[in-house]
Amino acid sequence: MTPTVIMESVSRKNETKCSNCNHVFWAWDSGREQCYQCQPLPETPDEKRIQDGRSEEELIRAADTALYAAKAAGRDRMLVWNPALAADQGPELLSLKVREAFATDGFTLVFQPVVRLSDGRVAYYESLVRMTAADGRVYSPMEFLPILERSGQMSRLTRRVVEVALWQLATVHGCSVSVNLSPSDLSDSTLLEDVEKSVANSVAPERLVFEIAEPTLLSNLAQGRRWMRRLGDLGCHFVLDDFGTGIGMFALLREDRVEQVKLSHMVVRALSAESGTRAFVIALREMIESQGKTAVATFLETEQLLGEFESAGFTHGQGYGIHEPSGDLRQLIEEFGSDL
Repeated sequence: MTPTVIMESVSRKNETKCSNCNHVFWAWDSGREQCYQCQPLPETPDEKRIQDGRSEEELIRAADTALYAAKAAGRDRMLVWNPALAADQGPELLSLKVREAFATDGFTLVFQPVVRLSDGRVAYYESLVRMTAADGRVYSPMEFLPILERSGQMSRLTRRVVEVALWQLATVHGCSVSVNLSPSDLSDSTLLEDVEKSVANSVAPERLVFEIAEPTLLSNLAQGRRWMRRLGDLGCHFVLDDFGTGIGMFALLREDRVEQVKLSHMVVRALSAESGTRAFVIALREMIESQGKTAVATFLETEQLLGEFESAGFTHGQGYGIHEPSGDLRQLIEEFGSDL
């Protein structure tokens, strides 16, 4: 297996018929009369190093890297893989993969249950976005969401996530599903109108939950209230996520539309690392519950953390210690039961 030259957007002017086998090919090097199979390119030191020291999977990944580098550099060109490209997985290449993911349905949802700690029964399932590139690599939201925010494409993804979530609710009975909203989502009035129409035409608006992180809501309070009022009037529910990080966090507990409050991962990790923070975490829970809301412990990665938060009075939790995210919502419902 020898392909290390990746060609992108080939021009018809390079189309040539091989003098040996009559196969039509694109001749990138001038004067070439035979196709690359009949007359292979000279082996370069880099090419030899790849063939001698890499698996087929690594070869394909190297070819994919060269492909995206060629796209980033412009059309009608070829690019030979070299070690420097392997280290260059910058924003430009990832931006191209993001655009391609939109065109190829590369964005998928996985679901993670939020459960009652006392009996493991599910409260709802949080939808989490993953991006699968053409080479099969799966990217986490931490990698591609910043690119979507900077490029103004976040609302495009949120529309798709809401559509998939509503489709899941229409076809998979016995569950509620949550969708996360970003800062740019809250400030996009057109997105709100589109989501409002989709929810109004859905079979069960009361089974759709929206999660807004504390920093996001604090910095977009007027817009966030508009989302909560209009979608709340349709029956949707709201969760305050990542709670416990900002000075103005206490004011958000008075928001009527917020029903559940998820602790920030920093609070959870502080409890697991410092015994002196236990009283503070319990005080946070009591404060949340005093406003008629449910406190949810997140990032519960171990049995020990599960036990610590349950003993601290938390009734609901989420994390890998309960279940890792899964793309099979039906299977999760079979395992954790219905929230209805």
